[in-house]
Amino acid sequence: MKQTKLHIAYVLYVYDSFVNARAMLDAFFTTVDWAEEMVRQDMEVSVFYRFDKNEQFVVNGVSYYFIKDNLPRRLKVWQNAKAYSHKITEIIQATTINFLHLHNPNNVISNHYLRRLNPDLPNIIQDHSGVYNSKYRWLHQRYLKDIGGIVFAAKGQELAYVSNKIVTQDQCHFVMENSSKFKYRDRVTARKKTKITGNPVFLWIGNLNKNKDPFAVLNAFEQFLDYKPDATLYMIYRYNDLEHEVKLKIEKTAQLCKSVFLLGSKERAELDFFYNSADYFVSGSHKEGSGYAMIEAMSCGVIPIVTDIPSFQSLTQNGRIGRLWEVGNRNDLVTKMLEIVELPIEHESVKTLTLFNERFSFKAIILQMKSIYQNVSSQKRGK
Repeated sequence: MKQTKLHIAYVLYVYDSFVNARAMLDAFFTTVDWAEEMVRQDMEVSVFYRFDKNEQFVVNGVSYYFIKDNLPRRLKVWQNAKAYSHKITEIIQATTINFLHLHNPNNVISNHYLRRLNPDLPNIIQDHSGVYNSKYRWLHQRYLKDIGGIVFAAKGQELAYVSNKIVTQDQCHFVMENSSKFKYRDRVTARKKTKITGNPVFLWIGNLNKNKDPFAVLNAFEQFLDYKPDATLYMIYRYNDLEHEVKLKIEKTAQLCKSVFLLGSKERAELDFFYNSADYFVSGSHKEGSGYAMIEAMSCGVIPIVTDIPSFQSLTQNGRIGRLWEVGNRNDLVTKMLEIVELPIEHESVKTLTLFNERFSFKAIILQMKSIYQNVSSQKRGK
């Protein structure tokens, strides 16, 4: 018997204020990249967004539906986007949609309501935070237990859901939440464009806040310079909660003053060249849903030196590439930096790029996702 082609309803709840829906898609480019790869892997995709006006169009084989909704752009956990769910259900009934790919377990009421309106459709919910909020445990226990599956970026992120008896281990799946279209470029050529210098060059791309822990990285880098005085660290960031404190730290330290460069925010088109100007990507994150900057760095063959948290364990395949260091432990970071710089950089870069292509390219992650859709659909039919 011929298998029915998968037609995925990709349902999102968060949106921002833009002049029109196409402008919002430009900003939410990761959704577009994901959906277009689904089409390339022989699936149909209908993407649904709440928005401040109704718009509908098709781009590169993906159907986009923007549905006017009067609720806030960021839903509270207890809010139910009923009108949005009813409109999606109308479209489901008028099309060949046969699978619900929902987002964010904390949109628990809205997700449950849409599933109740479409009880025959298999479904999964994709987590994006990587952190469980126990404040809503009773809601999760009541409304998530009967879902078809829940998808996390990395193993370890599911533990609180399982231990709190919200879902079973069998309901949990693991796929990185996105990929990167950036490509490896010749380092000399990229550095001519960015004017980056140093031997070796370290790159930080992440907000300056407590979770990213820039001071652990700066303190370690200060020690590292005792061994490698020609090294440089370039820091790119958009949100700058700790920028003043970081600047003071650098200004008061002679070694850091000549070796650390705060670049602030960069346009997306520029980032490609900055990644390709670096030898190593460094992060001090205490938690990450996935670690999108690291994914982009890997796609350019930049060797990661990152914290030992679930998402980075997954991206490095538990240290198959780069180095993992203990969260907040600057001495461990110094040790790992000194270890990795002694290895042939070209070889380590190729290893990084190879792992990205094998496990985390768009094709790789969408094929993993397609297998989950098929398995969940089979289980639904078997009940």
